[in-house]
Amino acid sequence: MSNLSQIEELTKRLNDVNYSIKRIDNNIKHSINAIEDMWWQKDLKNRFVRVNKSMCDKLLLMKEEDVIWKNWIEIAEILIKKGIKYTAWRICTESDNITKEKKKTCQFLEDFIVKWKKMYLSVIKSPLYDLDWKLIWTVGIWRDITNEVEEHKQLVKYYKNKELEKFEKLLESHVNKYYFTNKDEARLIKMI
Repeated sequence: MSNLSQIEELTKRLNDVNYSIKRIDNNIKHSINAIEDMWWQKDLKNRFVRVNKSMCDKLLLMKEEDVIWKNWIEIAEILIKKGIKYTAWRICTESDNITKEKKKTCQFLEDFIVKWKKMYLSVIKSPLYDLDWKLIWTVGIWRDITNEVEEHKQLVKYYKNKELEKFEKLLESHVNKYYFTNKDEARLIKMI
């Protein structure tokens, strides 16, 4: 086989590999954008490498291309300059660092203000390693549980104030909305 033939063959193989990588990357992007929860991947300097649409729309308040290679502080500075009240960066940076220090999956309940609205998020963050077990990325997924937290606070308030009719009505909505199999089970869970 001539040198030219070898180069052509290698070029074809490289093009095939590049196409496969692009296809895989595209599949990953579509998969993470199908998730309603907020998802991100960061490098070791806490800069966003990849985020899903939900994360951009609900929490970062920016387009994906405007977020990539920025950290929380840089994003917060941009939003604050636009007049948006934004406190997410403090808590999120701290829990990112805790996850990297512990070198294991961690779960957090984070609360902060985004656009003058208090948000509560259930957060799972994990370190990712290369084949030599060297830490290379962190990933996280956030579920907005603001409504559930506010409803729980309301339930506690009704119960403490002995407003049992309101308590029962809100509890009934929990039975229909969430994971309770019956009203008695829900009542027991909420009172414990």
